[in-house]
Amino acid sequence: MKIKDIALLFAGILIGFSTRGLISDTLFGQSTSEQVSSVTTKTLEPLTHETVRQRSAQSKAAMNIVAQPVNQATILELNEARETEKDTVFRLEKENARLLAELANLQSEINANSTMPEMAEQLRNIFIQENRDPVFADETEMQVKDFIYQFGFSDRVEVKQVGCKTSVCEIHFVPKESDEFDSKLWRELSDKLHETPWWKKFQAMTSRSTDEQLVILATTQWQTTPQETQ
Repeated sequence: MKIKDIALLFAGILIGFSTRGLISDTLFGQSTSEQVSSVTTKTLEPLTHETVRQRSAQSKAAMNIVAQPVNQATILELNEARETEKDTVFRLEKENARLLAELANLQSEINANSTMPEMAEQLRNIFIQENRDPVFADETEMQVKDFIYQFGFSDRVEVKQVGCKTSVCEIHFVPKESDEFDSKLWRELSDKLHETPWWKKFQAMTSRSTDEQLVILATTQWQTTPQETQ
């Protein structure tokens, strides 16, 4: 075979390989590209306004689950509530102490009233027999007169008579307006008298009241048995 023929044959073989490669790219290359494009399209969806809105709403909902911090207004409200509670407790304790003192005075009065006629007679006899102690008598008589002004009774009550000796005092209160007398007046006056600090020096007392007057006999040295005071 001649050299020219050999060259032509070799050239034909090369052209065959090239043609086969072109056909392969034409038949299979396009299909492969389309498959890749299809996979990519399914995996990466384009972001739209609706998608962004939905994801933003989901993020806000997740954030709302987190506990919000207590603001300054809430702290102030809690402090005010505590102060109000303290004031209420203080007021109730004060009222309780007042009621206990009133109960003790009423109990003392009840105990004294159990022998009221005998006790009143005994105190009256002691008052007559006792000498006057100027220090005790002057101070107590002044306190009784000041009492009706300090507790707002001066426009309804006046001290008609007050006398003290060594341990016993006799007091006569009369209403200023007998035509408008209210029977509750004497109870109110008696309750306030028992709340007065200086009145606590008296260990026992008796009282007799009518629409015209309230008469009180009180002693600083009352004993369990009245005869012991004589």
